Amino acid sequence: GPGWALLARAYGWLGRYAEADAAFAKAAQLNVEDPNLKADWDAARAKAKTGTAPAGGSIAGTVSIAEPLVHTLGASDTVFVFARAPGGGPPLAVKRFKASELPAQFRLDDRDAMMPGRTLSGAAEVQLVARLSASGNAIRQPGDIETPALSVRPGATGVVLEIGAPR
Repeated sequence: GPGWALLARAYGWLGRYAEADAAFAKAAQLNVEDPNLKADWDAARAKAKTGTAPAGGSIAGTVSIAEPLVHTLGASDTVFVFARAPGGGPPLAVKRFKASELPAQFRLDDRDAMMPGRTLSGAAEVQLVARLSASGNAIRQPGDIETPALSVRPGATGVVLEIGAPR
């Protein structure tokens, strides 16, 4: 039973919502004792019907680099846009871009979740940050430049993140 629940969440993380729905059904049939099973199953079922994450669970906007930094970018520089719960912890969702692709449009939603069960659609508010990483590592390293955290609610659109902008 717990294996079916794990498989269901993995399918959901991969965006294979119909398969997630079926695996949750099997887990429920086996009476898995999991307090989050019903909520996760309901979310997978809703996404299976629409084929996407709920609109209220997404954040969209633009990420860019301040003009003075454009000429300092290295070929391997990477930009991460991530959303965290206000209390901290691992990101709820993350997108990765090559710095050379900026400015870029981004959309974070439940398909970008880092961990099953911790999603944007389940948060009332998140802290949104963009980070320029010379190492390509998502974990903050010395020399990384990031935007100040911006408090937004899932469903927000038109969010602007500029790395290196004067504070």
